[in-house]
Amino acid sequence: HSTHVHTLTHSLTHSLTHIASLSLCKHTCSMSSKDKSSLLLSRSWTEVATSTVAAAAGGSQDDEFTVMQWNVLADAYATTGPRGFPHVDSACLKWKHRSQLLREEIVLRTPDLIMLEEVDRFEFFESALTPLGFRGIYQPTTNRSPLGIALFYRTSKFELLRSTVLKFAELLKKRSVGQVVIVVELLLRAADRVVYAAVTHLKAKPAFAEIRHQEGVCLLSGLNDFIAHNDASPDKRYHNAARVLCGDFNDSPESPVWKVFEHSTLVNAYAGVEWTTLKKREKVARYAIDYIWFENLTLLATLDPPTESQVPDLLPCMSFPSDHVDLVAKFKL
Repeated sequence: HSTHVHTLTHSLTHSLTHIASLSLCKHTCSMSSKDKSSLLLSRSWTEVATSTVAAAAGGSQDDEFTVMQWNVLADAYATTGPRGFPHVDSACLKWKHRSQLLREEIVLRTPDLIMLEEVDRFEFFESALTPLGFRGIYQPTTNRSPLGIALFYRTSKFELLRSTVLKFAELLKKRSVGQVVIVVELLLRAADRVVYAAVTHLKAKPAFAEIRHQEGVCLLSGLNDFIAHNDASPDKRYHNAARVLCGDFNDSPESPVWKVFEHSTLVNAYAGVEWTTLKKREKVARYAIDYIWFENLTLLATLDPPTESQVPDLLPCMSFPSDHVDLVAKFKL
């Protein structure tokens, strides 16, 4: 399948830490102390594998990388209308405000792989991530929606070897199913090992649980077929290749689509998390529906969602730009 691959090149003259400081300073230096402290939500990390365990696994930081999964809330959906967020202050839905927070959250978390859903302003993410040394792949849905998904990788960390797009409309032979998947084969440069990564956004609404189940089956099968291309390769780079699969599945644990992955060889990095989206339309929606699944990796740490006391007005809010929190996981080969 074809995919829109946008090659982004930029010479880096500063370290990522320096860039992060400049980006944050640019938007906060003219604000009061109170405003500065409320710009971004403070969040903690949960250590999963201790440093002793990680050291026992061998290797060094060369074989570590960080993954971000985020439904960024499409600009087209950021309204106060009945299908949007009628209970939210319209000021926090303005693209100028949200885009600033989106950029700063990504910079703050320093990911190496970024998987995004509800992307209808790819050019913004492209221009924001270019100076940080990323290249991106974007794929719109197939049902004429302006929305799409995107995958960005840090070029100093990864080299793109192959990519493809899975289209559920073709796989399920249902034109009304417009969801897609980006799948990539990456080389983790310093470790000289292959990492497979995929991102998707499954069909929404409770009535489509069975469609999501079918999408999940196709997704897992398609990922396995993509990997099988080099499965028998004698090249040691492909031996026990790592897999990372991210997305907004629009369904919670114990659902049919969740069981497809729970009963596979993949592991849920955020198992037990209480919620990944917290919003109010007709009623409050508090669900864990976003995932980072992985295999052949050691999970070192995960970024905790904010506490509910931090977001009394729910999401999105003045200090957070989406109705979904970003999930961030640190891995080691």
